Amino acid sequence: MVCVVTKRHHTRFFPGSANADKNGNVKPGLVVDSVITDPVEYDFFVQAHHALQGTARPAHYHVIDNKINITVAAFQEMCHNMCYNFERSTTAVSIVPAVYYAHIVGQRLRAHLSRDYDAETEISGTDDAQMADIGNRPVDPLRKLNQKLAQVAWYM
Repeated sequence: MVCVVTKRHHTRFFPGSANADKNGNVKPGLVVDSVITDPVEYDFFVQAHHALQGTARPAHYHVIDNKINITVAAFQEMCHNMCYNFERSTTAVSIVPAVYYAHIVGQRLRAHLSRDYDAETEISGTDDAQMADIGNRPVDPLRKLNQKLAQVAWYM
């Protein structure tokens, strides 16, 4: 199963007055898979969480490949249920936690890249020749990990 999840889009859902939560948003658990979705492609929207403030944004799921042949209803229910399993939250989150975890790991990896931050290189007070030499030195792509973190799940 290959699925692309999009959170930053301009689609919003507004309920009738009887189905609104305290902020005026739709209640969690809303799945929209017709009318505004692609008539040919396998895509749907899931509103899995309460918005703490403002208008809640549903997540847009676009299934690219379904080799395991899971039914549409089962996959939509699984995506909604997984939103309640994020380790850092006691309530539902807007997208499947695997996407959040991948984002966290990507941010942490970026913090360890030498090209983004090199604490051993002092830039201030150098002339042009020294700056050229700094730019030509081979750089290890990853900074060395502190030994205190070697056995710790630092990405969580």
